[in-house]
Amino acid sequence: MDEDGRCGVYSNLEGVKLKQEDVAEVVIYLASDESKFVSGHNLALDGGFTTINPAFGLFSRGYFTRYHELEEY
Repeated sequence: MDEDGRCGVYSNLEGVKLKQEDVAEVVIYLASDESKFVSGHNLALDGGFTTINPAFGLFSRGYFTRYHELEEY
């Protein structure tokens, strides 16, 4: 737990914590005309966690695609 009583999340942005304003800014962007070409995108607000976590490399190696192809048989 952090000094303020919250659980920490691993991040590659050391010392930076996600704030309500960060989420609000993303919502405002997605609701604006500036995001008109953004579709079908997973926008992770995780401080880079998915870039440093080796488990997420399974997606880039195609593991889940091959797994789902096998399920169809």
